[in-house]
Amino acid sequence: MSRRAAALVLGAVLAGCALTGKPPPAIQYYVLSVPGTPQTPLPGPVEVHRFTADQPFATERIAYRSSPYRIDYYVYNRWAADPRSMVASAVRDYLDRQPRSTDAAPFVVSGHVRRLEEVDEGKGRRGTVAVDLKIERDGQVLLEHDYSETEPSESETIEGVVAALSRALGRILDQAAGDVAAATPRSGERQLSHRPQSRGSGSPK
Repeated sequence: MSRRAAALVLGAVLAGCALTGKPPPAIQYYVLSVPGTPQTPLPGPVEVHRFTADQPFATERIAYRSSPYRIDYYVYNRWAADPRSMVASAVRDYLDRQPRSTDAAPFVVSGHVRRLEEVDEGKGRRGTVAVDLKIERDGQVLLEHDYSETEPSESETIEGVVAALSRALGRILDQAAGDVAAATPRSGERQLSHRPQSRGSGSPK
C-alpha cells in the first residue's frame, strides 16, 4: 500500500471514529536496542553523555522519508523517549556489555544525531542512522568522526524498521570502537608522537 493510500485509509478510520464515537488507534511506542556484544571492546569503563540531534530528529515522532526533499512523521508510532537520551542509552547499554577493567580511566562518549529515520526507496524499507561521535580519555580526544549506516528492514512493520535502526547503530559503534582501539597504544607502549627526541651528537638533523 502506498503512503497516499495509507493516509486516505487513516483519514477514513479517524472519520469513522468521530462518527461512531470509537476511540482512535492506540499509540505504539518503540526503543532502540542494539543486539549482540561489541566486536572490539574498549579497554576501560565507559561514560556516555546525553547526545544532541538535528532539529528534525529531536522529537519523539518517528520520521520517515520517501523523497530526499521531504520528511514526514508517523502519527501513532513514536519513540518511547526523547531520541537524544534514547540513543545515548542504547549506546551505553551496548558498550556496557563488554568486559572491562574498572580501575582504568573511563572512555567518555558523546555525540550528535544527524539522521534517525526510515527511508522508503525502491523495494522495502530501510533504517538510516548518521551520528557524529566523540570519544575522550583523560582529557585527550581519541576519536572525533562522523558515521553513517543504512540497514534493510526484515519486515514491512515499524518494529522491523526500529530493529534495522538498532543494527545500524551497532555497526557504527563497532566501527568507532575499532577506530579507537587502532589509535590507542597498548599497555606498556607509548604513542610515537609522545616519544622524546634525542638531541645527542649522533642525532640526525
